[in-house]
Amino acid sequence: MTLRTKTAALLAAIVGAALATAGVVWLRSQEHALERTVVEGLDGQARIAAHGIGSFVDEGLSDARAVALAFPAEALAAGRLPEIEAHLDRMRSMFPGFQDGIWVLDAQGRFVTDAPRHAELSGESFAPAEYFQRTVRERRGIVGEPERSRRTGRSVVTFTAPVRDSAGAIVAVVACAAGLPNRFLLQDRLLSTQSYCARTANVSGRERARRNAAQAGRPGGAKLARRVRGG
Repeated sequence: MTLRTKTAALLAAIVGAALATAGVVWLRSQEHALERTVVEGLDGQARIAAHGIGSFVDEGLSDARAVALAFPAEALAAGRLPEIEAHLDRMRSMFPGFQDGIWVLDAQGRFVTDAPRHAELSGESFAPAEYFQRTVRERRGIVGEPERSRRTGRSVVTFTAPVRDSAGAIVAVVACAAGLPNRFLLQDRLLSTQSYCARTANVSGRERARRNAAQAGRPGGAKLARRVRGG
């Protein structure tokens, strides 16, 4: 082999190695750019879903507070049940998010009445209920844990608000049930986003490992792979 042929072969090898290195680096940069784009898009969707859940909670607490502020506390003290029932009926009509029911517990946690009516529960104690205990203890409205309603058997989340007398003492607790489908839909969106991100990262990682392994198996590939990794 002449010197010219050897020189040409060496130059070709050098150029080929340089092109291969540049190609691998370019592919990896494009891959990372694509991953960033996907993750940023999914992160935006997650923020939107989280905002939706926050709005759902804020609106529920605000509406429950409105029901409590308008509640006829003097009617409770005087035992004027029809007046309380009429108030709950109006509130349920005014706040369609509470179609699963609005009910009242007295200061001891005893069931007073509700809308729609479940007269069989009259006088029953709901004092152990987590939402009642927290409302009395924290002296403010709260969002209860998702649960199956003892009144309707449906899965609901309960929003509460304390009813106060003129001296500021809590004389009752208003509880408002909102069905879970909308909340669960938002949570599912968040979970789906997280799952998709995880799958994308896993697939991308496996694909990179496969390509690196294939590259390392070629003549000179191991050295090239180490250079791309910075080794």
